[in-house]
This record gives sequence, C-alpha cells and structure tokens, in this order.
Amino acid sequence: MMKKYCDYCGAEMEEGFTVCCNCGKTIKEAQKEKFNPFITKETEKDAPKQEHSNSNIKDDGSIGWFLLGLLVPFIGIILGAVWNKEKPKNARMLFSGFGLSLFISIILKLSPLSCIWGL
Repeated sequence: MMKKYCDYCGAEMEEGFTVCCNCGKTIKEAQKEKFNPFITKETEKDAPKQEHSNSNIKDDGSIGWFLLGLLVPFIGIILGAVWNKEKPKNARMLFSGFGLSLFISIILKLSPLSCIWGL
C-alpha cells in the first residue's frame, strides 16, 4: 500500500480521504494552492497585499471626490456604490458629497423662499 501525502501541507493522509486532517484542505483546493515551504503564516501577514484594481486612481479620500459627489450627485452615488469595497475612502467621500447635496436640495425645497425662487 502506497502512502498518500497532502499536496498542501505534506502531512500523511489515509487512503481514500479527500480532506487532510492536518490542514483541512480538500485535494482539489490543495491542487490550486501548491505547498510552498518558504511561505509561513508569519510571512503571509508581512507580504504586501496586491490590489486587484486596474485603475491608477488612489484611494486617498481627497476633497475632490467629495466635491464630485456634491456637484454631480448621480455620478457620486454610482461611483460610491461601485467603489464601496475596492476604494472605501473615495466611496465614503462620494457618499458624503451626495448626502450633503441631498440635504441641501431638501432644505431648499422646504424653505419658504422656494416659492419665490421657483424651486
């Protein structure tokens, strides 16, 4: 009988098992992520996270995004929804600008001067 070893962690596996008792990976998962003895949990934490974004736009949350959400609220709400997970700081500024724009338009509609201004 041939001994079987986990492709991910290298632990010995019983014949017929599809899940490693040591690391919990299935054989299919282990084939996707091959074992690399140089990567440990500590080095995974220290490794820089790669951004999956294709754009060159930084997630800096600058005032420009706030102004875009304020002056063009339709664009602000759409971009904010799209960037909610990818660029959270920019999305927050877009939503803030949209919220202020909405607040100002409601105040102007409710003000007694709205009849004079024709709003």
